[in-house]
Amino acid sequence: MTAQNGYRAIDRMLAAGDLSQAWTAWNRANLDPKTDRQAARQWLELARRTGGSTVYEVVQEVWSAWPADWELSIVGCSALIALAGSPIDMPYLREPIAARAAADRAAAALDELSSAQARNPDIGGLLWMQRANALSLCGPDHDAPSRAAFDRAMQCDRSRGDWWFDYGLFHKRRLRFAEALKCTREALRHEGPTRRVLWNVGICATGAGDGEEALSAWKTLGFDVSPSESGLPGMNGMPPIRTRIPTRGTGHAVDAYCEGADLDRAVTFELLWVAPVSPCHGVVQTPSFRDAPVDYGDLVLWDGTPVRAEQGSHAPCFPCLGVLRKGTERRMHMLSYLPPGHSTSDLEHVFPHNVQVFFATSRPSDSTPPAPSEGRLVRAKLIAPERVDLAAVRTHVEQCKTIPIAVPRLYELLGDSRRAGQEHQAWRALERRWLPAATPPPVGRPPQRT
Repeated sequence: MTAQNGYRAIDRMLAAGDLSQAWTAWNRANLDPKTDRQAARQWLELARRTGGSTVYEVVQEVWSAWPADWELSIVGCSALIALAGSPIDMPYLREPIAARAAADRAAAALDELSSAQARNPDIGGLLWMQRANALSLCGPDHDAPSRAAFDRAMQCDRSRGDWWFDYGLFHKRRLRFAEALKCTREALRHEGPTRRVLWNVGICATGAGDGEEALSAWKTLGFDVSPSESGLPGMNGMPPIRTRIPTRGTGHAVDAYCEGADLDRAVTFELLWVAPVSPCHGVVQTPSFRDAPVDYGDLVLWDGTPVRAEQGSHAPCFPCLGVLRKGTERRMHMLSYLPPGHSTSDLEHVFPHNVQVFFATSRPSDSTPPAPSEGRLVRAKLIAPERVDLAAVRTHVEQCKTIPIAVPRLYELLGDSRRAGQEHQAWRALERRWLPAATPPPVGRPPQRT
């Protein structure tokens, strides 16, 4: 087989999606991507399509050998952008090396183009789009040059629905829903009513408060929605879902003990149950126990792509985009010590019936186990609706003489700063007195709270 026939055979395998055979054929051909441009192009394409830990090294090796080739720049940028991609709710802790490399390579390739190539949507326009997408993955600090790159790409061709879709995703990732909706409308106009576009119209319109447009999108997708009192779409009979939110540790010794000190200091995720109002927004039904931007009673918006599946749970989990309206409930962290012979139900009975008590280790389907004979610390959160008189809650707490309880936030909400300070001291005293002296458990997966 001639080299040219070998290239064509590999291209046919790539076109058919037979990546395993394409890799085998490419390796058997003993090609040298440093001197053989066709081999370099196919190597990049194979790396882009299959992914993996070696993608970055493959791209860098090809670019080093072919520093001025715009086509290899485009394929390599695509591979690195895919490598750097992350869920929409992922916190920006550091700049992704792959995304930064793609942004820089796109800029360098653009500088080498002729005037005609720079105006060509499939060359200059595509490189501007790749720079824009790569910079968007580098975090909000790069938003200005990312916007500029999106706009430069659109100057080459404003009819590309997929480009408008990416521009909309960029704004949605930053929670700029009005701007995201404008871009997604353009995607709808040029790409047509595809499922991915309609989903994003529904999400962005809901986030922007445009209930009529969100309603239209969901109905086109086949959802049985109707206007709710808020003006946003509503839908009856939807099963509960879970939403994932980025959180930080509280700094409390009891949490550091339970999760491990390193994990308590880290940014990680917490999963909360939500009662859906529509396909993309609903009311949070369980509290967060870490330091979180979302809590019980908040009306939240989520993205349409599930981020994880809970083992043993059929409820889907979606990344939380943000809070549409804060809940009016008062949320109060609580620490208590259950003496021998007492159970968590005894603790629940301390409070008025209209105050909910959520325990950090409880699940909706669990029965509350009895307290061990030696007693134990219990971490909980109180949820008091707006109509509940907090002074009455204070009376119930102070009348309890058999179970030590610390609720600093209750006294802060009542404006009693002196007593709130005493409650903080009582919390720390409970931790010092009753936390096990044994070494904290090793850092691992955080407890899945519900």
